[in-house]
Order: sequence, then C-alpha cells, then structure tokens
Amino acid sequence: MTFANLDFTSILLRSAVYIATIAMAGGIFFYATVRGAEGLIRTIRIQIWMGAALLLVVEPLRYLHFQLAIGGGTWDVAFDPAMRWMAFETPFGQAALVRMVSALVLVIAGLHLWPVAIGAAAAMVGSFALEGHTASHDGGGLLPAALIFMHLAMVHWWLGALYPLRAATLTATNGNLSDLVERFGKLALPAVVVLTGAGALLVAILGGWQVDPKRNHQLAFAAKLAIFAVILIIAAANKLRWTPMLFTAPEAGRTGLRSSLNWEITFCGLILFATAIMTSFPPAPE
Repeated sequence: MTFANLDFTSILLRSAVYIATIAMAGGIFFYATVRGAEGLIRTIRIQIWMGAALLLVVEPLRYLHFQLAIGGGTWDVAFDPAMRWMAFETPFGQAALVRMVSALVLVIAGLHLWPVAIGAAAAMVGSFALEGHTASHDGGGLLPAALIFMHLAMVHWWLGALYPLRAATLTATNGNLSDLVERFGKLALPAVVVLTGAGALLVAILGGWQVDPKRNHQLAFAAKLAIFAVILIIAAANKLRWTPMLFTAPEAGRTGLRSSLNWEITFCGLILFATAIMTSFPPAPE
C-alpha cells in the first residue's frame, strides 16, 4: 500500500475513535491519579460524556464503512443476511464491541464509582491490542500487546488531562491551579518515559528491528516523532516557564499556560491523525 492508496475515510474515523477513548479513559485516569482534580469534576464528567457520544456515533459508522468495503461498495451485498455481521467476527469488530461496552460502563459508573470506571477505562485501552499489528504479529502477540497497553495507557492519561487543565486556567484559584499543574507535571515525566520507551520498543519489534526509510510505516512513524518532538517542547515550556510563573506572576502564567495548552491540544490532534496513518501500513515488508 502507498500513501496514494490510503483510505482517508477510515483514517479519519479511526482518529475520532482515538479522540473519544482519550476523552473517556484519559479523563478518569487523570481524575484518579492527580490530587486536586476533584475540583474539575464537572469538566471531567462533560469530557467523558462527550467522548462516549462520539464513540457511540463513530464505531457504528466504522462498521458501515467496513461492511461496504468488503461488499465492494454495494449495499445489498454488504448487508446480505450472510454478511451483515461479518465485522463482528473479526478483531476489528470485537475490539469495537469492547470499546462500546466499556464506554457504557464508564458512563454509568461515572466519577462516584471511579474504581469501576478505571476498570472500564483499562478495558477500553486494552481493546486496541485485540486488533491491528500487535494482534497479528508473527513472533507472538503477548509482548507487543503489553507494550501497546503501556504506551496507550500513558498516552490516554497525558492527553486526557489537557482539556481539564485548560479549563482549570479559567476557573481555578491561583493557588489551586498552581498546585494542580505542579502535581500533574511531577507525574508527567515518568509517564512520558514509559510511553516513549514502550512505543519505540513496540515499533522495533513489529518492524523486525530494521530501519528502512522506504517503508511507509516507518516514514509515518518519523512524521509522528517530529510532531511528538514539538509536543515535548511545548510541554517543557509549560513546566519550565509557565508553571513557575503561576507562583510569581499568576495572571501572566495562567494566560501563557492556557495558550500553550491550546497549542499542545492542536498538535496532539495531529499526532493522532499521524498514528492512524501509520497503523494503515504494515510494519514489516509484506
């Protein structure tokens, strides 16, 4: 497959799935791990609900797209009684079902039953290991599955925190905001180390420990790395410039942090799109 042959409808839908699961699982991960997030209950709850609404729209659309693809674009063939449930016999459909059930459990449990919601969020993150390159890896799927779970759990936690943190710059008192951002920053460093290490090791294993710039999968990965580098620069500015200013010049620090988070959210959207493109290509030669 080449870049010219990419199915951008599928890529956009998959990107939307990433956004939805990050909103839900990331929101509950942030709430459960960062002390001080209790003051953002309404914001986190709205984020979870919006993520659930998006997922419950996008996954059925992905099902329709999948069925039409295997039916050659013909509706009668795609939804013939013998074929209409074919998607759910594949890893793609089974992973989607896990995500949708997890979304319902997470919404019902909410923040009051957050231990139950954490379990649903973990299942949601784990659903990505049921499909794609990790599930079909020739060398065995256990290690790749563990790596993708660690990588995505950290990604969901980090990205899922960005909208609540931005909301805090508008609503929290100076003291609460500075404490919240400082606590998040202390956890973010080990999270970035885990997500980077697990992601790099996963790509190396799936690619057969070979660097080949002719592989489209690795080209897409290089683009993802470039975007990730920009995100790290923004995150460093948050930690080294804007967070200290929350103590010394609160209003300027608050405004600067909010603007920086806007940029970080934008680039995170780009990296999710790049990830969806990367997963469209086989990691090793076919």
